[in-house]
Amino acid sequence: MLLSLSSRFPGLIKNTGNPQAPGTLIGASLDEDGLPVKGISNLNNMAMFNVSGPGMKGMVGMAARVFATMSRAGISVVLITQSSSEYSISFCVPQSDCARAKRVMEDEFYLELKEGQLEPLSIMDRLAIISVVGRRYAHAARHLGEVLRRTGPR
Repeated sequence: MLLSLSSRFPGLIKNTGNPQAPGTLIGASLDEDGLPVKGISNLNNMAMFNVSGPGMKGMVGMAARVFATMSRAGISVVLITQSSSEYSISFCVPQSDCARAKRVMEDEFYLELKEGQLEPLSIMDRLAIISVVGRRYAHAARHLGEVLRRTGPR
């Protein structure tokens, strides 16, 4: 792919799980079809954890500790967000790992939870992560609303 971009020759990216699919052509020129959304993907059966509390602000190494805990347990973290205030960290794991992730997090942060430095873990389960990719999409919030409307519950 790097050769394609640096040499300005187009490259075709194929789905190894479905080689008959048409794939995506990449290159230096823009596709001017006028459609802002170029791709949508999803991950189903996810659980989202939120770790927050007054003890997190300015606590060095908190994020590292959260993710080291998941790593030691062999749990894949597929999405990470952190508030700008350093007050919370959210992450998503496969639903099948939810109970184990809760257990290892509560074990790792037992003292912080007991002393009120951390609030009880907030867990939302049976979620889907939807990714929308597009050209100049940062300025097309109205399209995001339409995507969410079409993918939401009916």
